[in-house]
Amino acid sequence: MITATKTVGMSESLLFGAWLKQRRRVLDLTQAELARQSTCATESIRKIEAGALKPSRGLALHIALALHVPAAEHEPFVTFARSSQQMAAADAFRAQSHQVPSPTSTPPAASLYTLPRSLTSFVGRAREVQAVVTLLRRPEVALVTLSGPPGAGKTRLSLAAGQRLQGDFPDGACFVPLASVGGAHMLLPAIAQPLGVQESPNQPLMLTLQRYLRDKRLLLILDNFEQLVAAAPLLAKLLTAAAHVKTLITSRAVLKVYGEHEFPVGPLTLPTIGLLPPPESLLGYSAIQLFLE
Repeated sequence: MITATKTVGMSESLLFGAWLKQRRRVLDLTQAELARQSTCATESIRKIEAGALKPSRGLALHIALALHVPAAEHEPFVTFARSSQQMAAADAFRAQSHQVPSPTSTPPAASLYTLPRSLTSFVGRAREVQAVVTLLRRPEVALVTLSGPPGAGKTRLSLAAGQRLQGDFPDGACFVPLASVGGAHMLLPAIAQPLGVQESPNQPLMLTLQRYLRDKRLLLILDNFEQLVAAAPLLAKLLTAAAHVKTLITSRAVLKVYGEHEFPVGPLTLPTIGLLPPPESLLGYSAIQLFLE
């Protein structure tokens, strides 16, 4: 049985809109803040809470993330949000979570973001991964740039380090690909897209992102920054408002901004031409291991 409260009666508490309203208030979110985190309009949240709108499946999943619903409970949550049989859907949600789906219960820890999975194994960089992880775990370090020539493995190194660090950040790690971004003016939109932050006609995107990141505990990985070095001051301005966000960048050139820590990345090891070892020893070279995959 879902626990009744002073503000929501027993029968009303089974309605998703009423549940959502209380849950939002427990998390100290305004309708506008929940809408921003759920990538929808504030009016949509207002209508859902009033029982005048059922969210799409995609929107329900975004709301689940914003409300810290564990991934294992997403499907019954979506059903609860969209079903016309609210009592049965609420019971299913409760059965899946093995607890009363009370909007006033303490939200479990859940990462908002995860990293893309590499299609090949990671070879030859164990020391570098540990060094990057150790560097980013230092309290005074907030920005690390993996610098090096193309093909050196900077992206793979950043993802490997990010995987190791995800547990350090309650909101997870967010990967931002920048290789196809055409100019410095597109940096902020490129960052906003994987974060799920929508531009608002009423305020600059810089301010929207700063407000969104202000309370986040997040690792931000910006990949292929070299063509956007001119936008480095813009990035620095954004990060000044994000005290708990750490940034790992891959770039052929350093950004030269205050607080940046450069980590040079060289190519994987190869045998010396003219002094090739026996064929059975070639797998001892990390570049050859990667090539054979």
